Order: sequence, then structure tokens, then C-alpha cells
Amino acid sequence: MKKIDKIRIKEKHMFISQAVLLAVLAISWFFESYFAEILFMDYGAEDLIANARSILLQSIMTWERYIDSAMRYVVNFLPVFAVFPALPFLQERKSYFVFGANRYKHYRKDLIKSMLYYSVKGGAAIAVTFTAFFLIGDFFMYPSISNIGGFASVFPDQFYVNHPCLFFLFMTWTDYFLFGFAYGWMACGFALVFDKEIYVLMITLLIYLGESYMGYILDFLPFKISESVCAFNTLYTTGEIFVPILTLFGFDMILMMAGLKRRRKLIDG
Repeated sequence: MKKIDKIRIKEKHMFISQAVLLAVLAISWFFESYFAEILFMDYGAEDLIANARSILLQSIMTWERYIDSAMRYVVNFLPVFAVFPALPFLQERKSYFVFGANRYKHYRKDLIKSMLYYSVKGGAAIAVTFTAFFLIGDFFMYPSISNIGGFASVFPDQFYVNHPCLFFLFMTWTDYFLFGFAYGWMACGFALVFDKEIYVLMITLLIYLGESYMGYILDFLPFKISESVCAFNTLYTTGEIFVPILTLFGFDMILMMAGLKRRRKLIDG
């Protein structure tokens, strides 16, 4: 195994991103679902029935409230958790792919392989975290509605009611994984252009926010990336949810080609 491969395996950005994302999801659910309020409410009041706490807890233990309350704030900066695991690519680009550039027979090919590796880590950082979050929820949550929205259109009727966790896992390893992969790839693309991690992180986040805003202003689905994030609550069908992600892949390809051309020119110059 090459030394660079060992360094990549030991790299901790992905694990930090996963831990922070899981913590944010849990804390957001704890407060936004009213669980904290119910937990610490004064049940000594005379106008409360004897089993008020259990009734109130039962009312919030639904899959719909679980995901909606957990995503209340994360939806505004979810790409950060895909970009952060991809940031080490910038250090590789500034060191490994500079000092060893003349030794590469296929410099461009190896650079792209590295970008794909960190893109997969970006997608996996989000997908693995949501997988853990949904598997935890499967012990406590129940579906309160029969139709969760358009993203479930690929499944037969009553699938969500009978298999809510499977629905969310499907959403995670298709929609969320590709979302994270696309933003991890975008981060690598910007790492070919910029030399500071903060620039890569902030510009990628601004593109996400700007694209979402423009999508709703223009009512143009290819820019409505937030619909892909909120696939658990959308009128768009399963296939339509991936349209904004395809737009991202198109942008990523253009960014990568421009970045690779610039890097090759700098190395050769």
C-alpha cells in the first residue's frame, strides 16, 4: 500500500464531520420536536391528567416529526458535512501532487482518482450518519401518515406505512449520498483553484444557498437543490428529486476540467 493511501485512511475529517452532523441532528430533534419541553414540564399541575407525559411523548414519536425537527436547521448548511471530509484533497494538491508531479505517467488521471476518492468520502459522511440516525429512530418512531410525499412515488401504495425505515434508508443511499458526493466533488474542484480551505468551504456553501434561492425565485427545478435535501417532504417525484443533483454534477464537471487545465499549466510552467 502506498504511503499516501495510508495517510488517507488515517485522515479524521470524515469522522469529525459525521460526529458533528449526528450531534446537530440529535440536538435539533431534542428541542425542535418539543421533547425537551415535555421532558421537563411540571406535571404537578391540577389540570393535567395522570398520564399526560406518556400521551405527549407518544404524540411526538412519529417519523415525520423525527426527521422534520432534526433537519430544521441542518437544511441550511448540509453541504458543509460533505465538503469538510474533502478538504484534505487541497493539502494533497499543494504537496503530493506538486512535488511528485514529474513522476506521474498519468498526472491528470491520478488527480481525478484522488478527487473521486474524496467525493465518495463526502457522500459517505452524510449517508452513514443519516443511516445511524434512522436506525436509532426505528426503535422508537412510528409513521403517522400513509403518504409521505412524492419521493415515495417509486414504491407501491402503503410501502411507507409498512416500512418507514426502509424508505428513509433508500432516500439516504440514493438522494443524500449523491448530494454529498456532488458537493464533495465541487469542493475538490474549487481546491484546484483556491489555496485556502476556508475559501473552498465558504464558496461551496454560498453556491448551495444561492442555487436554492434562485430555484424558488425562478421556479426552476434544476436549481431547487433544497428539494433534494427535503425529499422527505416534497411534491416532486422520485426521479424529479435527482434533477437538481444532476445540475450540480454538470457544474462539477466544468469546474473540474477548468481546474485541471489550470493545474497542468502551472506544473508545466
